[in-house]
Amino acid sequence: MKKMTYLSAIILSITLSSCGSKICNCADSSLAFQKEKKAADSPEKKKAVKEKYKSDMDACEKLYDDAKDKVAFMKEADECPSFKELKNMK
Repeated sequence: MKKMTYLSAIILSITLSSCGSKICNCADSSLAFQKEKKAADSPEKKKAVKEKYKSDMDACEKLYDDAKDKVAFMKEADECPSFKELKNMK
């Protein structure tokens, strides 16, 4: 699950919402997913949150997988406010 969380954070942060990039958009979605999952107080609610964001997470994972330059991808992700917040979440 940690791997999924980290991957989601990376992928979402790449969407760069403030810049309008796909990478930061992914970071925004990942951050929203993590916050909702953390707030869910039952396994059923956590499952519903996971289903809600499944298509976003799949698209972000594909975006990362298709990136030819992973280092550049992560540099762009580091510029996303959502990605920065995700890195600080525990």
